[in-house]
Amino acid sequence: MSGKFSGYLRWKHDHIDALNAGSQVIDTAKGPVEYALVGDQGPVLAVNHGGPGGYDQGLVITRRLQNQGYKILTWSRPGYLRTPITTGQTLEQQADVLAALMDALGIEKAAVMGASAGGPVTLAMGYTHPEKVACLISECGVSLTYGKQFKTSQKLFEHLMFNDPVMWLYEQYEHLAPESTLRSFIKLESTLDKEHVEALVKSIEADPERVGLMLDMIGTMCPISLRREGMDNDLAQLAAIDTLPVEKISAPLLLVHGDHDADVPIAHARYVAEHAPHAELMVIENGYHLLGMSDQAPQIAERELSFLHTHLKA
Repeated sequence: MSGKFSGYLRWKHDHIDALNAGSQVIDTAKGPVEYALVGDQGPVLAVNHGGPGGYDQGLVITRRLQNQGYKILTWSRPGYLRTPITTGQTLEQQADVLAALMDALGIEKAAVMGASAGGPVTLAMGYTHPEKVACLISECGVSLTYGKQFKTSQKLFEHLMFNDPVMWLYEQYEHLAPESTLRSFIKLESTLDKEHVEALVKSIEADPERVGLMLDMIGTMCPISLRREGMDNDLAQLAAIDTLPVEKISAPLLLVHGDHDADVPIAHARYVAEHAPHAELMVIENGYHLLGMSDQAPQIAERELSFLHTHLKA
């Protein structure tokens, strides 16, 4: 491997090798599904990643919940990484795929968690496969029509960022200038004013764990070419949402949402909290779209673990 593009090609091959080594592909009744299962014992927490993402993002999202007595089942939703789009395109079809994955792995019931674009698939599990759901957690999840704010304010970002060579350059930049990366990341994903942005940047910089979370989350967008089909499908499905039948969800449901989320406004969580019969809403003050990087991250983990301890039994 030589020439001026050798660094980029090595970066892409290394990402692909690591992704393939960290997961398995299993044949289910709905088709092949890529997944990872971490943890040696305990009941199962199944995770629906956001977009763009993959099974690897599920591992990053649940980092604070690992080694707490649960197995973490994370999978690549259709069109992401090694799960083909043909396994299921609609939100309800993707819930069917997760149910089929659980069947293939011999998992009768699980807690189901989702973030962002994985939120409506999580909710769909609650009203399409209630027998498989012990409880639900949605972090910054979509539940209403989504897409207009992405296609306007973030259109330039989409065109610039969502290709492999630019993501390669961005990953190099984030390691060289983490403070600048943090600042731009928070500005993009929040409605916080300049004073609050700067305070949050300083707070995160002082916490290596949260800096690492940011770097790893950006890594779950790479290579974007292996995630683009799933992301495009997500945008089509989320734009087609009118209202989800969340009133049919019988399982306990915990909604966690930042009040300054610029990507998925808190109105999405408030809608579900008002219409799902067993929902509770945890509002994160000054929280934005990546709650694991908020100042309240320890309190969020504590609340989610308490919720799981109450409703998810072995």
